[in-house]
Amino acid sequence: HPVGPHAYASILFSPKSKLSFAAALQTGAAAGVRYLMLYGREDPWVVPMWGQRAYLNLRLEAAKLGKPVDEVVRYLEISPAGHCPHDEAPETVSQITDDWLVALENNDGGHPLEGKISIPCDIEEADGRKIHVDFQGERPPRNAGEWIGTISLRSKLSNR
Repeated sequence: HPVGPHAYASILFSPKSKLSFAAALQTGAAAGVRYLMLYGREDPWVVPMWGQRAYLNLRLEAAKLGKPVDEVVRYLEISPAGHCPHDEAPETVSQITDDWLVALENNDGGHPLEGKISIPCDIEEADGRKIHVDFQGERPPRNAGEWIGTISLRSKLSNR
């Protein structure tokens, strides 16, 4: 695309935001924002550690607020799907998102979200493929890089 390089450069050279990504997540959680994180297991660009760090930051904020984690964030992994799960598994993403939104609407804010979709599950796409949906949540690091990348957050959580 002719403006592709310009768009990419604008991302690379944009000014730094006032809040870090972690601080923005925590500020949103403190304001009552609930998060649905959908991760395509086969994503080649966003490594699992980044999702884990976001999840752990939200878990930490839930602990600070005295709320159960599932009142702040639901972290789901779908497979097979990669970086654009909404394109690769549209029926699955749609059903999960619809279920989560209905659960939000029906929730008085004081209880964990309970949708109609029982997770883990498999959802059939229009082309017949089965997409597996499972809780990601907190899991042990898969390698030394993930362990090092999340150690400070895990330490803060273990002190709570």
